[in-house]
Amino acid sequence: MKIRVELVGQFRDIVGSTETLVDMEEGSTVYDLVKKMADKYGVKFKERVFAAGTESLSEDLTIVLNGRVVPVDKAHSTVLNEASRVVLMPEVII
Repeated sequence: MKIRVELVGQFRDIVGSTETLVDMEEGSTVYDLVKKMADKYGVKFKERVFAAGTESLSEDLTIVLNGRVVPVDKAHSTVLNEASRVVLMPEVII
């Protein structure tokens, strides 16, 4: 399935686009998507999405799935589907 990802701020700068499509397997999670993008877009992307020296998502990352914020601690259990629309952005203070 193809997942449409909108990129805001530093993510847009790193990827070089405001939006990208990512091929994912059925049953993939939000974490799987971020991990796949980190593998594709390299060190700068990894440094921005993961806590230093780990593959745990950074608390400074905001993930929005279909208009709702996904807490980083729920990314492993939040499953994507063909209609999923994801936004990655730096931390948003509300």
